[in-house]
Amino acid sequence: MRAEIRSKFSTIWSNNSGASLKKTITICFREGKKYFVPYGVYYKAMENSIEVFFENKLVFQSTGKWLYPLFELERFLATTDYDPAHLSVKDKIIGRAAALLLIYLGVGFVIAVTMSKPGKDALVKHGLKYQYHRLVDRIACRTEELLIDENDLEKAYGILKRQAKL
Repeated sequence: MRAEIRSKFSTIWSNNSGASLKKTITICFREGKKYFVPYGVYYKAMENSIEVFFENKLVFQSTGKWLYPLFELERFLATTDYDPAHLSVKDKIIGRAAALLLIYLGVGFVIAVTMSKPGKDALVKHGLKYQYHRLVDRIACRTEELLIDENDLEKAYGILKRQAKL
């Protein structure tokens, strides 16, 4: 059964055209551990900027702007027992900065309504599983350009913290 789920998982990920994805994955395996992706979250309109799920249960949400919801998520993770690798994060827009921050936080799965190609490239380079509805060349954000060639997670995190004045 595990191999079948991995096969199903790979097939869905290789097909990133939003219109053709009608089903969601319910159980995935990564490094021998099971984590869940909430059913039907790909195309639901988002009232929040970010939503975080653990086993189909919404455990964190934020309506903040820019990258502040991801820094809020970092503080939330510091106060809970959730293993970030078992969380699915849905964000309205994921550019390179958000992608690098999500990788740094160690989340297990990323869902984006809109994702930039530089954000996708970062996720691919670091092996983080993802899904998106719409892929764009770039997003209009200074941090996208600021981190365009940055792959060092610690350095990117430091730059983003300074930009956020945290």
